[in-house]
Order: sequence, then C-alpha cells, then structure tokens
Amino acid sequence: MSFADHWVSFESSCKANLQVLLLAVVGFLCGYYPTEEPFIDTRAAKKLSRIALYVFLPCLCFCSIGSRLTLDDMATLWPLIMWSFLQTVIGWVTSQVLCWLLRDVIDRPSLSKEERRAVGPSLIYSLLPLAVTWQNSGVFPLVMMEAICEQYPTAHFSQHTHPHYTTDAGEDVIMEDPVTSCFDDAAMFVFVYGVGWGISFWSVGYSKLKSARDQVLRREPSKTRIEAAMRVAEDLFNPAIIALLVGILVGCLPAVQSFIFQTNGGFVSSFTKTAHVLGQPTVAVMTMLMAASLAHNVRSMQEAATGDKTGESLANAPLAGSKDIIAADDIGEPEAPNWRMVTLAVMLKLCIQPLIGILLMCGAERYFGPSSVFLPNKPLVKVVILVEFAAPSAQTLVLAAQRLSMSRLAGNLTYIYTWMYIFSFLFATVFCSVAIEMFLQHAK
Repeated sequence: MSFADHWVSFESSCKANLQVLLLAVVGFLCGYYPTEEPFIDTRAAKKLSRIALYVFLPCLCFCSIGSRLTLDDMATLWPLIMWSFLQTVIGWVTSQVLCWLLRDVIDRPSLSKEERRAVGPSLIYSLLPLAVTWQNSGVFPLVMMEAICEQYPTAHFSQHTHPHYTTDAGEDVIMEDPVTSCFDDAAMFVFVYGVGWGISFWSVGYSKLKSARDQVLRREPSKTRIEAAMRVAEDLFNPAIIALLVGILVGCLPAVQSFIFQTNGGFVSSFTKTAHVLGQPTVAVMTMLMAASLAHNVRSMQEAATGDKTGESLANAPLAGSKDIIAADDIGEPEAPNWRMVTLAVMLKLCIQPLIGILLMCGAERYFGPSSVFLPNKPLVKVVILVEFAAPSAQTLVLAAQRLSMSRLAGNLTYIYTWMYIFSFLFATVFCSVAIEMFLQHAK
C-alpha cells in the first residue's frame, strides 16, 4: 500500500478527531465564559441534558434503528452486544490488575507502605478501575463515524442495501445520499453496542460508586434489596434504551416498519421525518454538554484553590430531582490526582485496551474466518467496534458522582478526564486510522 493510501487513512481519522475536539472546545468555552454567568451554566446544562436525554437521543436511537434494522441484521446484533460486554470485562480486569501491581507508585507515593496501610487506599485510587472501564460509548463514536462516513460514504454498501423505493410508475428512487445512509447505519450499530454498556454501567458501575460513598460515610444502604433492584431497573430503562428496544421491535416487524417509515408522503411519514430532524443535533449538543461539565469542574477546582466560593454552586450543584443528596458532605481527596495515576489512566484507556481489542479482532478473524458468529464480515461493524475500544472514558461517571454529592471525587475524575481527552486526539487518531486501514480502504 502506498504512502498516499496511508496518509488518506490518517487524514480521515484526524478530521474525525478534530471535529470532536472543536465541538468540545466550543462547549468548554460556553461552560466557562462569561466568568460571571457562563452561557451554559449548571442550570442550563441540566435543562439541555434533559432535552438531549428525553427528546434528541431517543429520536436518534429510534430512527436510526427502526428505519434500517431488518430481520437479516439480527445476526449482526449478537456480535456487537457480545463485544460491548467483552470490552467492559477487559477494561475492568486490566485496570484492576495494573492498579494493584502499581499501587505503591500511584497511590500516595509520598507515604511509606506502613503509613499507606494505616490510612488505607485513597478513594480516587479505589475507584480508578471504574474511571477507565466504561468508554464514551455514544457521543465520541457518533462524531467519529460521522466524519469517517464523509470520507468513506460507500463503506456500508457491503452490508446494507441502499435505501430506495419504487414509485407508481415503476421508477426506482434513492431516498438519501450515501453519507447520510452510511452514518445512519453506523449510528444503528453504535446504539446497539451501547445496550451492553448501559446494562453493565447502571447495574455494576453505579452500584459500586454508591457503595463507595456509603463505605466512606460508614453507613448501611438505606434501601432494601427490592427497592435497590427497582432503582437499578429505573436507571436501566431510560428513554434512550426504551427507544432503542422499540426500534429493534419495529425493525423485526417488516409490515410495521414499512408503515411507520413509509416514503410515499403519508401522514405517518411526517412524524418520522420530524423525529429524524429532532435527532440530528444530538451529537453536537451532547458533546458540548460533556465539555461544559469539564468547564464547571475546572472552575470549581480553581475557586477552591483561591478560596473564592462564589461559583461553587455553579460547578457542584446536584442534579435536580436527585434522591441521593448528602447535605454538607464532600467526599474525595482535596488534592488533584498525581501525574503517575493520570498517566496510568491514560495509558490503560487509550493504549492498552485498544491494543487488546485489535489483537482479539485479528485473532477472531484468523481462527474463525473473516465472517463468523463472533465477528461478521461487515466493515462498518468492525470499525465501530475498534472506535469504541479507542474512545476515552465516559463523562457519565462524573455526573453520577455529582448526583451523589461527591463533588471532590467529581473534580478528581475531571482532572484525569481532561488529560485523557487531550491525549485522545493522538491515540484515537492512530487507532482509528488503523481501523480504516484494516477495514475501509477498499471502500474509498
């Protein structure tokens, strides 16, 4: 393969990461300035988050899956969900092992072993595996795949018939352009991949975070097992997952799918087109909100360092409607994580885990063939899996910590994530260019 071909792959990946970076910069600036009252303060962020969660994201999930999924595609869903759970297991195991091996280096290195044993591990060290296990499974891959589809719009042709319909005169008419069609396919795979993420995070990750809070406060959980199970179920079945499941159901019923997503100008098409339009700003809005959350925590850390408390409520205000607020508690270390801990988190999430993902995919292709039940021979599916492995950590853990009034912990996580997202521009670009080289060069 020539240098020009390699450069095209690297350039495409750079463009994708640059879009993520620029959207994040805009969101950060809107969350930080003006100093007196930012454009996206915590109140605005909460309202926009609700709109994104209850309107934009469900519309994008439903339209992306319901309009494109077919019974033949159901075989594709199993590998995506399997790889999603597998990625979670890989992230948890690798982080637990390396954190344990390097515990004397990354956790309070200024203390002796006896002193560390006496005071116990720091909270940020104990929860570091949570911070590097769950990736940004939605926003980051969507932006990346949108940019990749602009460069390789025919990448989905090998797995999906280009959307079309036949007029009364017998004319075959294409519904949409190749870029839109490619991105809709990619979005469908991203959201299906997110099913495993949502189940594992809200059932395991969030529960461990609440357990850590209760342990620090030395109190027993206030809810019975039945109430706790109901709370987990409530977290699991959020609007986005419900829309995803409904979309899968519609896709499995061809007659219902044809009626809802008809293209002949019927009344029902007006509703589906409206839902499609409402889903379009999802990527931009959620990326900006993620960056604005970083800005709020940076402001909080700066104000804590200078003794200025005027903006404390801006950065650390709990989520409205939360039932888990702990009045006057500030859980977490007052100092920022040391550079060794930050380096380990960055290398784990952006280098080690993607390398394991690539090795596993290559091994699956070698021992089970290019098309198997574990890894179908569909280029866009494989790219989505590698992009998920290369994605930085999810900001959801920061929001969950804020929801539980663990403001210092949220600030510590934000410090780690800030550096992680900066370095993701380099590492994610490299791994995404590898994914393009491996699976999409022929589709240019």
